[in-house]
Amino acid sequence: MRARSLLFSLLFAGLSLAPPPRAFATTVMAVSMQELVAVSGLVVRGRIAAVDSIWVGGGPERSVRVEVSEQFKGEPVAGTVEFRSEGGRVGRWASVVAGAPQFVPGQEVILLLERRSDGAWTPAGLSLGVFFVEPGEGGQSQARRSFDGLIFAEPSIANGSSAQTLNPIWSLNALSAFLRSQP
Repeated sequence: MRARSLLFSLLFAGLSLAPPPRAFATTVMAVSMQELVAVSGLVVRGRIAAVDSIWVGGGPERSVRVEVSEQFKGEPVAGTVEFRSEGGRVGRWASVVAGAPQFVPGQEVILLLERRSDGAWTPAGLSLGVFFVEPGEGGQSQARRSFDGLIFAEPSIANGSSAQTLNPIWSLNALSAFLRSQP
C-alpha cells in the first residue's frame, strides 16, 4: 500500500511540473460597434469570391476578394473589393494568427474594413469587423462574428463597452439598419 501511495505522489508531482497545454489567443480591446464603424473606412456586404495566400513584406498573408452586393460606408466601389487578412501559407512558410478570421469562397459576409499603413484594406479588430451571414431561426438571416482565438482586454471606461456587451450574433436586418444609421 505504501508503494502505491508513493507512486501516486510521484505521478502527481510529475504532472504538476509539466508545462500547461498550449493555447493560442490574441488580445484585443473590447470596442463598441459605433467605434468599429468609426475606424472603418469601408463597410460592405458581399460574397467571398477568392482567397489566396501571398507573400507581403516578411511573411504570408491572405488576399481575399469580395463581390460587393451592398455598401454601407466609404467611397463607392464597383464590383469587387480586395483586402488582406492575417495568416496564410506560401510554399513552406506559414503564418497562423489566433483570432484572425477564416474565409471560404462562397461565404456571404459583412465587412468593416480599415486601411493599413501600406494602403491595403483589412478587417477592423481582426474578427470583430467580420460578420458571416447565415440562416437563423425562423428562416431569418443572421450575421455572426466569431470570437474564437480572441481574449478581450479591459475596455477603457470612456468607451463604455465590455466583452460581456459585445454581441456576436445580430439579425441581418438589425445589423443592416444599424450600419445604415451610422455616419
